[in-house]
Amino acid sequence: MTSKSDRVGLRHAPMAFTEQGVDMLSSVLNTERAIQVSIAIQSVRESAMDMTGWLEYFVDGLKTQVGEVKKRGEQAIRRDVLVKRHSLSDRQGKALEYIQERGSLTIQDFERLCPEVNRRTLPRDLKLLTEMELLQSEGATIQLVYRMKEVS
Repeated sequence: MTSKSDRVGLRHAPMAFTEQGVDMLSSVLNTERAIQVSIAIQSVRESAMDMTGWLEYFVDGLKTQVGEVKKRGEQAIRRDVLVKRHSLSDRQGKALEYIQERGSLTIQDFERLCPEVNRRTLPRDLKLLTEMELLQSEGATIQLVYRMKEVS
């Protein structure tokens, strides 16, 4: 608490780990991860402030986040290496990035990625990437799906 003469600082006690704080967190953040955080915080309160469960949850979440960052970093490096090695255009780089993130790309996806580009240019880009053996295509002409070519 702060005095009335002090205009900077808290006017009331923080509610981060109080029952009201946990309830507020639960009601505002309604995602699976937020719910799990709320449960972990609640378990600390219910176990006489033993933070072992909370720390295990936190470390597990941190491990998951580090894994996701590592995966995205590796994808970005791989994409940049391919773009540089094969002198690919920005559009072709976008196509590779999209496929790395989502697993596949259709011409409709590519049109949404590059709406300012002529409709005939995009299939040529994908054909070139296929001829370079960076992508492989599956399906009929109208419903072609492009995926990264497996490296053997």
